[in-house]
Amino acid sequence: MEIEGRHTWFEWSSTPLYGNGIGTAMPCFSKAPAHTPVPSSLKTQMTNELVKMCTMDIRPFKIVDGEGFKAVAQKLLSIRVQYGNVPVNDVLPCATTVSRHLKLVVTTQTGVTRQVVVCSERGHYN
Repeated sequence: MEIEGRHTWFEWSSTPLYGNGIGTAMPCFSKAPAHTPVPSSLKTQMTNELVKMCTMDIRPFKIVDGEGFKAVAQKLLSIRVQYGNVPVNDVLPCATTVSRHLKLVVTTQTGVTRQVVVCSERGHYN
């Protein structure tokens, strides 16, 4: 069932709410079903969008293999499930916000992650 663009999984229960048999049907929420396999046509569409992204933004195709890219993509999918069809500009921050937030990340991270973040801040990674 879909409510306001959000998917919910439940059944209606006719179990009485009170011992006297009086009650109303109430929704009984169940576990979300396992994910459905993605059709090859959707994967082709995604591939086309990634080609456009890499060529428009002059990024290497290998970007889609990166753990960071996959983490962002997964987060966007999770946001879609929780909030429905949200405009991308309502979710993604601008480059200035990301760059300012980098300083906070540098102060809270340690080890290898911090070295990568510092290199990125200096412009060694794009």
